[in-house]
Amino acid sequence: MLKIIEAFFKNAKIPPSSTPADLGLSFHDVEIESNGRILKAWKMDRGGNWAVLVHGWGANREVFLPLIRELSRDFSLLAFDASNHGESSSHWPVSIKVFWQDIGSVIEFLGEEVFLVGHSMGAASAIIAASTYGQVSRVVAMAPFASTLEITERMIKPLPLSLRKKILRKIEEEVGFSLEEFSPLNFICKRSIPHLLIHGKRDETVPYEDSLRLNRRCPEAELLLSPDDDHRSILSHKEILWKVRDFLTT
Repeated sequence: MLKIIEAFFKNAKIPPSSTPADLGLSFHDVEIESNGRILKAWKMDRGGNWAVLVHGWGANREVFLPLIRELSRDFSLLAFDASNHGESSSHWPVSIKVFWQDIGSVIEFLGEEVFLVGHSMGAASAIIAASTYGQVSRVVAMAPFASTLEITERMIKPLPLSLRKKILRKIEEEVGFSLEEFSPLNFICKRSIPHLLIHGKRDETVPYEDSLRLNRRCPEAELLLSPDDDHRSILSHKEILWKVRDFLTT
C-alpha cells in the first residue's frame, strides 16, 4: 500500500536552475529551520513590507521569478523551497500540513508582519496559514484547491474505488490528520484580512470552480478569473502579476 501511495505522491525534488541574479537582482541565500528540516530560500530585503512566496506541489521557488521581478521594486521578498522540494531537506510524507508548518517557520524567521503569495498547494496552505498565524496581513492565492480530500481523490482517480478508499485511509494514517478537516474551505477568512483569489479558467490541474467555492465561503475575498490561463501560465501573465502588485500595495 505504501509503495502505491509513494508512486502517486512522491514528488520529484528539482532544484532551481535560475535565480534572481539572472534578472539582475541582488539577493541572499538563507537557510531556515523548520521542525528539524532545513528550508533553502532567497531573501531580498528591500526595506518594504515582506511578501513570502510559497510554490506548489512538485515545484520550487524558481516559479516565482516573474513575480519577483514585478515586486522587487516595492517589497522585501522571501521565496523558499518547501520541505522535500527544490534544495530543501528531504522529508516523507509531505502534506499540506507540512507546507503550513514551513510557512510558520518562515514567518518566525522573519519576525515581522508578512503578506503571503501562494500557488496551488502553496496557495491552499497560505489560506490555512493566514487563519492561524497572526502575523499574516494579506493573502494572494493563485490556483488554490478548496478541499484537500477532493484534490487527493483526483490524483488517485484512475485506481479502482475500493483501492482508493483504502489508500485515503492509509494516507490519513500516515499524515496524522483528516484530509477533509484540513482543507482551505474550513479556514478561509477566519481572520478578517484581505484575500485575493486568482484562477485560470483553463486550469486542468485544479478546476477554477475551486476558487468559486472558496469565494462563496468568503464573499469578501476578491476573485480574479483569467479566461485564457491554465495552472502555470498565471504565474507569468503580466496583467495578473500587476494585479498582485496592486493588491499588495493598496
